Amino acid sequence: MHRTRPAPAASAPSAPTREDIEAFLDPRPVGERYGIGHAQARTLTAFGVHTIGILATLPESTVQSILGGRTG
Repeated sequence: MHRTRPAPAASAPSAPTREDIEAFLDPRPVGERYGIGHAQARTLTAFGVHTIGILATLPESTVQSILGGRTG
């Protein structure tokens, strides 16, 4: 019996772009960011940092000042 090969897929899915990733992450609550615990999320929210997008715009020194100690 003769077997036929399945047709190859048209194309592999492309990797998400930076814009795709930002569009997905930016509106998400800051507490969903990996490495941000409940206490840190409450502190950031108290300072008006409600989303990952807002957190991403802050200078590292500002985040260190808000959370205290060392980050990164």
